[in-house]
Order: sequence, then structure tokens, then C-alpha cells
Amino acid sequence: METLTVMNQEIGCNCDIYDDDTVASNMSPSASTNSSSTSALSPLQTAELVQFQFYSLVVAGIPVACSGIVGNILSILVLWGLSKKSSTFYIMYALTVSDIAYITISFLRQMIYIYAYLGALKDYYHTWTLVEPFLFGTKKLLQTLCVWLVVLLTLDRFILICKPTHAKSMCTSQRARIQVVILATIALLLNIPKFFEREVYYKPGSSLPHARFSHLPNNILYFYAYTVSVYIPVTCFVPLVALLGFNIKFVMTLTKAQRRRENMTSVRDSSRNSNTRGVTVMLVVVVAVFMLCETPMAVTTTMLSFITGSNTSPELKLAQMKLAAFANLMLAVNSSINFYIYLLVGSFFRKALKRRLCRKTPKRHIVVNSACVYTVSKTMETSYGDKGTPVTLTRITLSDEV
Repeated sequence: METLTVMNQEIGCNCDIYDDDTVASNMSPSASTNSSSTSALSPLQTAELVQFQFYSLVVAGIPVACSGIVGNILSILVLWGLSKKSSTFYIMYALTVSDIAYITISFLRQMIYIYAYLGALKDYYHTWTLVEPFLFGTKKLLQTLCVWLVVLLTLDRFILICKPTHAKSMCTSQRARIQVVILATIALLLNIPKFFEREVYYKPGSSLPHARFSHLPNNILYFYAYTVSVYIPVTCFVPLVALLGFNIKFVMTLTKAQRRRENMTSVRDSSRNSNTRGVTVMLVVVVAVFMLCETPMAVTTTMLSFITGSNTSPELKLAQMKLAAFANLMLAVNSSINFYIYLLVGSFFRKALKRRLCRKTPKRHIVVNSACVYTVSKTMETSYGDKGTPVTLTRITLSDEV
């Protein structure tokens, strides 16, 4: 408690360090203006909040971030080769790269809570504040890009499964590259204002930098014209609704296909159909986990934008800030978990990863089309003809195992 008191005396008690990325950014102007007088946290509540953020964003968040960075690097090793020949795997590759960048910034920000709770890494905190306005906007940019890359991935798979006649012309690796560039450009344009929502300031008589939210989020025109009308729908509600619809359609399609296979017991399922179904099931799991992890942030954003008011009690404000910290932890989980979903659900991914890590495995050619992945293995055999003449035979085997 003594350490926390010292920290509060230096950094202040008005959300300088223990605020969350989401709190002031999405808070209504009336709430932000009056928060210091009507909903300021007491020293005891501040201590409770700092402790909660330390355990959720440092004790739990840093291991999640580290495992996510390692997992996504391994995903890149597998998806890099596949991305050149398939639109689905190219989008997965782009999503993995975006996830790594997002997790890295989250990891760097989570470290400042060590200073808030323990008083350590003071120099790191003040160094962070110098670049935080830029990294805050970059984090929001990557968050938006990751959301819409998942939507693009499901749309790509929807065309492959439900509109196969259009898949050959629409679901190509070249088109996927163009789509990813367009999404990245739109995400950048959408988040340009976010780079101006944080600012660096110096307290009177101090040469140490601090970061805080600027006056821009408190502008009523900015709040309703940008935050409420554009940013929240585009980054929260529209993608979640779209993903829910796509996932329902995928589940219905997989169920119908399973019933057809059960009715055709005499027909053996082909490798192509089995692999296509496997990739689709993997995507269904990815989208379901994504929606589960994104929902707390959508709830938090709604609360801070529409429920928070000038008469907000300190207890409600404390609950909102705890929820915001938990929502950011779930975003980190979402960007870290895809590798483990691929590993658990995707048999082709496990075998491709094994081939990457185990150099002794005989080399096989990976063949990728827009719907599935399979391999061609070639073996050479020597036999002898009737007159003892050696004859070399080549055997080519097609398999759905990558």
C-alpha cells in the first residue's frame, strides 16, 4: 500500500497509468468531463483497480502474450509456403502477422502495470509514455485489421463451400493479396483519429513525461460523428453480426454434408472432401473463439459510450475499468490462440509443422488448391525384366496428409 501511495503521488489518481485503452477513448463527453468530480475513485478503489490490472494484464497477460508470439511464429513457418497457392492460407498468413504485431504492442504496454503495482521499471514507464500516442493508434489499427481479416477469411471460405462455381475466379491468391491491402488501407484511414487521442504532457516542476487522453475524445461532435456513428459499428457490431451469420451457415452446410455421407455408406469419402471439411471445421472453431473473445470488448465499448453518465458512481466506474482490463486480456488471448486451434483441429497443420521442424522427413511436394491441401509423394523402385535388364519405376502417391 505504501508503494501504491508513492506511485499515486507521482503519477496522479486521474487515470494516468492505471486507465485502460478503452476507458476514456470511448467514454461519452459528459462522463469524461464530470468523471473527476462525480466518479473519482477513492484511494482504496484505486489500489483495488491497480491490483486487478496487475494480475489480469501482467500475471496472466504476459504469459499469454509470450505463448502467442511463439505460436504465431510457428504458424508463419507453416503458412508461408501455403499462402502462395491458396487464398484461404494467404489470409490466414496475413492474420498471423497482424496478430504478432498486436500481441507485441500489448506485451509492451502490459509491462507498465508492473510500475503501477510494484514500483519497478520506472524508466521503462517514462520511456513508454513518449511513444504511447503512436503505439496507441497502431494498436487500434491492428485490432481493426485483425477483426476484418477474420471476416474476410470467413467470406473466402463461404464462397468456396457455398458458391463453388465462383470460387475458381474469386478465391485466388492474387485476389487475396489485393483484398488484404485494401483492408489494411481502410483500417489505417479509419484509425487515423486514434493517433491523436493520446498525448504526452509534463507536470509542473517535473521533467518526466506522462501520457493521458487528449481533449479530442471529449469533443461532442467527434464523439457522435466518429466514435458512435462510425468506429463502434465498424469495429464491433458489424463484424460480429457478419461472423455469426457465416458461422451458422457453415454449421448448417457441414451438418447437411454429414447427413449425405451417412446416407451413402457404400461410398468412401474422398481425400479432397475430407480435407476441405477439415479446413472448414477449423475455421468454424477459430470464428467461434474469436466471437467469444471479442464480446467483452463490445460490451465494454457499449457501456463506456452509452451507459456512463455524469452521475456514475465510483463503484460502477471501478467495475467498468475492471471489465475493460479483462476485455483487453481477452483480445490478447484471441490473437494468441489461433496457433493452438490450428494445432488441435487441423491435421494438415500438425503434419506440415512436423515436416518443418523435423528435417529428416522425406521431402514431399505440397499441392494446394482453393479448397483443400494434399501432398504428392514420389518413390523410385528398381525391378528387372525378363532378360535381367534393370527397369526404374516411379510411384506417385496422392494423400490428404500434409
